Amino acid sequence: MEELYLRKEEYERLKQRLEELEKQRRAVAQEIGEARVQRDLRENAAYHAAKEKQAFVEGEIAELTQRIRQARLVDESKPSSKVVHGSRIRITDLLTGEELRVVLVADLSLAPQDGLMPVSSRSPLGKALIGQSPGQTLSIQAPRGIQQYQILEIL
Repeated sequence: MEELYLRKEEYERLKQRLEELEKQRRAVAQEIGEARVQRDLRENAAYHAAKEKQAFVEGEIAELTQRIRQARLVDESKPSSKVVHGSRIRITDLLTGEELRVVLVADLSLAPQDGLMPVSSRSPLGKALIGQSPGQTLSIQAPRGIQQYQILEIL
């Protein structure tokens, strides 16, 4: 099983989303029960819509449950001299000169809303950043060609 490194806030958002989906699960079960008593199930649009919704919710619950099982919390209390999951980093795009402030996340949907650009740890840039130190230069084969960055600082 692949480990999924998460900051505490990312982990909490996953758990919160799972709780929301479990509430939806109960509501959908009630919708199905109400639709069953209406008429013939073969021609019951409300029943079929509720069953489709149930399948979607169950799939989401299964995926989130798996991700929570894979989760390993990153200890943010210990400053690191190397980029790790959850690091907030200041980098420069050496081709454009643009300075970027990024945060390395496991899942873009869990990215913090703090003004930093989220970078997935599974992306070419994210993979290249992990384990690197300030001052290092990276060359990355990205979908739009070779990108070059320099790590300025771990925030």
